[in-house]
Amino acid sequence: MRIRNSATTATLASWNAAWSGVKVAVFGVSERGFAAADTLAELGAEVLVLAPEPGGERERLLAVIGATFKQLQITEIAPQLAAFAPQLVVVADSEQPGATEVLRAAQNSQVPVWSDIELAWHVGDKFGVAAQWICVSGQQDVAATVELTARMLLAAGRRVAPVGLSAPPVLDAVRDPARFEFFVVGLSGADLRLLDGIHPVASALLSVDAAAGAGDAAGAEDSTGVTSAAPATELEPYGNVYTNTKLACIYNRHSLATEKLLAAADVAEGCRAVSFGLDTPPLAGLGLVEDVLADRGYHAERRNSALELATLSELASRNLATPQDVANFLAAAALARACEVSPAAIAAALTQLPEV
Repeated sequence: MRIRNSATTATLASWNAAWSGVKVAVFGVSERGFAAADTLAELGAEVLVLAPEPGGERERLLAVIGATFKQLQITEIAPQLAAFAPQLVVVADSEQPGATEVLRAAQNSQVPVWSDIELAWHVGDKFGVAAQWICVSGQQDVAATVELTARMLLAAGRRVAPVGLSAPPVLDAVRDPARFEFFVVGLSGADLRLLDGIHPVASALLSVDAAAGAGDAAGAEDSTGVTSAAPATELEPYGNVYTNTKLACIYNRHSLATEKLLAAADVAEGCRAVSFGLDTPPLAGLGLVEDVLADRGYHAERRNSALELATLSELASRNLATPQDVANFLAAAALARACEVSPAAIAAALTQLPEV
């Protein structure tokens, strides 16, 4: 079982914590791995980066920032970690060959393991008040929904960055002097296996289908968004997207699996569940009333009426014509509405997309 904290890492809950001299091993030399190493070096940690593949240009840059890089065979990972004796292991490339060996070696040595996502959460206060997180996961359309959500918040005048899956690393956004108010974080199933210490303001699970594989970002789904029921063991990591959510958990009411994962999630007291789907919206849901995308999730009169967000023809004019496009827009709108984005701002975000 993964160890999350020790006496040392329990104190590392801020950019301003005593990071200087802390020995940290980073697994992965991808964009995310380099961002983790660069952040830790900036914090003053002693950084060793391990990877099964060559570092390329990033290997040179790691030397510039004062980190050590070692390309290793999988069988060399455990001995190298033991020799370095890290106080923390950060796994940035959890789907790469060797990640399992890193986790096993860390567990055997009783060394805490964080993902680069969790590291970003801990050091998010570099410029004072940390950004609020909106988390999005699923086996398809995560990047599209993240981008739509970010556009809606931007239209509402908020400083926002789309990060994570198919977007820049969240650690780069943490260190950006733009001082973002919100991060919209795309998360894969693999990311969620190593994530349990963050507290998003809102979260969404778009769809899951065990036939696609728990780590796959492009699962099979029909045009209505319906996915098949699946064994809980294969889908369980996806439920972590909801853990500790403060205000609203968004789920696909055409996917029984997402609803079950939400029901089992440990969320903050007072957090509401809001559904999205391509049918008439129930109370606490977003959906379609004829050709109108409608919100019955957030406004005061939601028991008796719905608010118009956009029309199908308006979406089609912006190349969002398929049922999946509509579902993505509804999920994004549900996340944005949880963060007090008005229907007018959501409509404005749509008009800012390129016309067909």
